[in-house]
Amino acid sequence: MKIGTFQFAGSHNIENNYLAIIRGINKAVEQNVEVLLMQECALCGYYEQMIKDESIYDLKKQDTYQEKIQQAIDKTNITLIFGRVQKWEHQIYNAVAILHKNKNCSYYAKRALWGWDKNNFSRGTEKGFFNVGNIRYATRICYETEFPEYFRELFNEKIPIALISYAYTGHEDDLDKYDLTKGHLRTRALENSIFVVSANDISRYQLGPTAIINPSGRIVKIASRTEEELLVFDYEDYPMTFGRQGIIENSEYVLKKGK
Repeated sequence: MKIGTFQFAGSHNIENNYLAIIRGINKAVEQNVEVLLMQECALCGYYEQMIKDESIYDLKKQDTYQEKIQQAIDKTNITLIFGRVQKWEHQIYNAVAILHKNKNCSYYAKRALWGWDKNNFSRGTEKGFFNVGNIRYATRICYETEFPEYFRELFNEKIPIALISYAYTGHEDDLDKYDLTKGHLRTRALENSIFVVSANDISRYQLGPTAIINPSGRIVKIASRTEEELLVFDYEDYPMTFGRQGIIENSEYVLKKGK
């Protein structure tokens, strides 16, 4: 199964973001991608401010363009994961939409909230697990990468792939933050023996990578920090190396001791 991650320069112009998402889908179709990840708030852009009026998100317009994206997905064999702001039962969430071909959409709402997220959004409650064919995946959003607990859930459920959407950028370059985030991703992969795939915005300086990392914590592919780009890799079961077996056996021992 081919998995892709696509980065682009997001903005608060929903139509422009939609066009970028369609470009990513078209590139993915050319490479026979079956699961395609995009960034946090890909459809609407991420707001680094206190939001007093939800109309700024233009939720109806997001819904309209999501329907157009669904129509595009229905003509492909792709499952698409992309970020947007969503409203359920009078609560606003920072979420990713998971679009399957000719199926109802599902969602995952961000659970680790701080700063603008805590001010503007309600906390999600679902674990973000879903299936494509016979393979299970989990979605995560940005800040959640800093918390091992959100990824231990994958280890417990034997889910082999985490797909992480970011909108983590800055007005000034900070390679230390970028390297730290990359380190979090590599650690989450290694300590849980899973593949980690990330997608980040490129509208400003990236403070976290768009990358593909294997269960040994090694970087398989990493994108430029400035160019619109699609990374693709062929997912297959990762070999049970000596080191990987040690991670799994000791993790299982620690988890059992805690019960």
